[in-house]
Amino acid sequence: MSKSNPKFTPGPWVATELCNEEWSITDSSPLELCIVDDAQLGSTVKANAHLIAAAPELYEACEAISIWRGIYDDGPNESFERVAKLFYNDTGFLRPGKSASPEDLANYSNERRQEEWNAWVKQKNREIDEQLEAALAKARGEAGE
Repeated sequence: MSKSNPKFTPGPWVATELCNEEWSITDSSPLELCIVDDAQLGSTVKANAHLIAAAPELYEACEAISIWRGIYDDGPNESFERVAKLFYNDTGFLRPGKSASPEDLANYSNERRQEEWNAWVKQKNREIDEQLEAALAKARGEAGE
């Protein structure tokens, strides 16, 4: 399985109250994507509008988590190599567990490589957490539009 290309209107989407309990969901053009009203939803209309408007960010956060966790990889070796390449591209260090040449070891120790790895993984997790938290805040109507 590979990363999918979403077939929906790209975000960001914005929820805007038109009148009492009627909300418009627009994209950046601003193309109106849908209207959410209280005809049958009652007091949940505002929450539903914010949830719908957050759909692109929620999708991107889920996609980032699935890529980071290797859901699309064909097995542990592919996951190891994919993440090793990302780590090398970001830091210039070989991933711990990869054989380092004498030249590499002359430039940095295995301990330094492990320290860089730990800091990089922590940062990647923090980035994904922030992306997810922002998407959830928007879905709850807590983020500024």
